[in-house]
Amino acid sequence: MSTASTASTPAATPRPAVGYICVPHADEDKIDGLDGQLTAHAHRTGLDLVEVFVDRDTTASQTDRPGLALAVDTIALHPDALLLIVDPSHLPTVPAAGIPTDEWFTSIVHEIHTVSPGHATASPGDAARPHPSRLR
Repeated sequence: MSTASTASTPAATPRPAVGYICVPHADEDKIDGLDGQLTAHAHRTGLDLVEVFVDRDTTASQTDRPGLALAVDTIALHPDALLLIVDPSHLPTVPAAGIPTDEWFTSIVHEIHTVSPGHATASPGDAARPHPSRLR
């Protein structure tokens, strides 16, 4: 009778992701729902969601984005991390205040994923608001 070895192989370390939500309201139930979408997507796709940052009462054209600045700062601490958003509407349509330059943003944020299916991945050098065809 032979016994098989059950040596375990080390599990791959999940890729870190930093979530970002921008909403034109301060409805915590809706924000919690969006956070839940990011969390579920990260779990489903094998990402390690490090943190989710929120800018409340903010429209797409507003430039004051302290939550986005914190998200980018957090990605800088986890160089292989990606930015995870629900959909492109959460990103600013103009460069965000608190983000020194588009070059600074794109030198840190190399990849952006969306929960919404059918989007590609943003690549380095894209503007603060990547073209929707470059999101995943």
